[in-house]
Amino acid sequence: MSDPVADGRDALNQWFGYPWYDAETDGVRRIEASDPWDWSFSFPGSLLQWAAWIAIGLLLALAAYLLVRAFANREKRLAKKTADPAGAADRVEALPAALAGTIGPMDYLAEAERCRQSGDYGRAVVYLYSHELWQLDCHGRIRLARGKTNRQYLGEVAPSPALRGLVESTMLVFEDVFFGHHAIERPAFEAVWEKLGEFQTLVETGAGR
Repeated sequence: MSDPVADGRDALNQWFGYPWYDAETDGVRRIEASDPWDWSFSFPGSLLQWAAWIAIGLLLALAAYLLVRAFANREKRLAKKTADPAGAADRVEALPAALAGTIGPMDYLAEAERCRQSGDYGRAVVYLYSHELWQLDCHGRIRLARGKTNRQYLGEVAPSPALRGLVESTMLVFEDVFFGHHAIERPAFEAVWEKLGEFQTLVETGAGR
């Protein structure tokens, strides 16, 4: 007659046994459970593991470098364009003829303010509109060119309804003065002048699309 205890011991020892059974003591062995949320790895880790982390770090560094470089190049192009370098003369000449060759585009807004203070609202709106066109060109919203009409410029900013509305309001007052030779009163000028801050925000941020 077989021994039940011996048979049980043999059954536990066959194949690879059970991790909780200790054959030497014929008792239960303590099992150390691992934490499933513990993702740490011992130093120095496997070579493959280190290579993977290094590759990820290099890719992140490369992505950051490319983003910084792209942003810096964009700022350089914008600064170069805004500074009115050689080559911008053709675009300046595309602005209202009364201003061609008088002052630089960077001074249009200051001249508009000077004319406003002196009560010369007709010249003030001409300078104001020229300033707006120049800012639109500098920020890539339009492209100044000889022969283009004001309606063509409006078409270029059409994707931004809010910006288009602001430009059109200044343009209509400008055309009354520049082409219609009509006098402009202070309320009509102030109505477009007070929207200058909103215009500048939309141009610089690309909002209003």
